[in-house]
Order: sequence, then structure tokens, then C-alpha cells
Amino acid sequence: MVWIISGRTNSGKTEKIESIFNEKGGDGIVSKKIFKNTTFIGYEIQRLSTKKRLPLAWIKGYETLQCDEIFTFRRFSFSSKAFLFARDACDDILKKDISPIYIDEIGPIELNNRGFAPFLKKALESKRELYITVRKWLVSEIIEIFAIQDYQIIDLSKGAIT
Repeated sequence: MVWIISGRTNSGKTEKIESIFNEKGGDGIVSKKIFKNTTFIGYEIQRLSTKKRLPLAWIKGYETLQCDEIFTFRRFSFSSKAFLFARDACDDILKKDISPIYIDEIGPIELNNRGFAPFLKKALESKRELYITVRKWLVSEIIEIFAIQDYQIIDLSKGAIT
């Protein structure tokens, strides 16, 4: 079963996936916002089981000294090390037969077969219980492009499962 946690920006998708992880166990990755003082400057990736974090994406102009940009998308520069970290986490989770699997967040980058797309494909092929977060306006497209069959949507804007 694939559980799709959907909502708008800042609707609590990451918090919801972390809450489910704390209740059910398993493993996966989440994307946490980074702030400099009160200014949002990017995201870091965190593996749920180990809490290890790495910078994932920066708003252009806020890149760190260790910037290892692999590509840009809209206003963000993305880190190659973060995607290698995600790949290694995915391989470890699949090798250890861990379930459920969590991936936060699947979006426009993955629709272009980048970002966490390889992790999502492997997780879907494993047929394990999977929780993903998706912005509300992309849910139908994500379901179609990744051929997700057995799923339920947890819509945070409605507080309901559909």
C-alpha cells in the first residue's frame, strides 16, 4: 500500500510523515527547512532512523562554502552529496527489508526523473508499505507517471483519508 500524504506548502506534510514514523517505525528520508535567523534559505535531507542530516538545496545566493551543485531547479541549487546520501539510505533500507519506507517529498523534480525518483521507483518495486508526501496539485500526475496502483491519499487540507 502506498500512502500519499498531500497538502499545500507549509501544511504539515513533513511533520505528518515523522509522526507516522514515530508510531510505526521503518525508515526513510525527510526534507527539513533551513533558516538563517528567520529567513528561509533551503532544505537539508535527514534519514529518519539515524537523524543524520546533509544540506540538500539552497536558495541561490545562500549556497554554503561546501556547495557541490549537481543541478538547479527554479530558485534552488541542489547538492550531489545529498542525493548520494539518499541513494545509500535507500539501498540500505531495501537490503535490510525495512518497512514501512518514507520519502518526503516527491514533486516536479521527480516528475523529470531526478531527485528522489530512483528511490521512489525502487521502493514501489519492493511492494513494501510506503509513505510519500506530495503537494496537493501534483498528486494525480505523480500517481500517473509512477504508475502507483494500490494507494490511499491522506489529504491534510481536509484532514481525511480518501
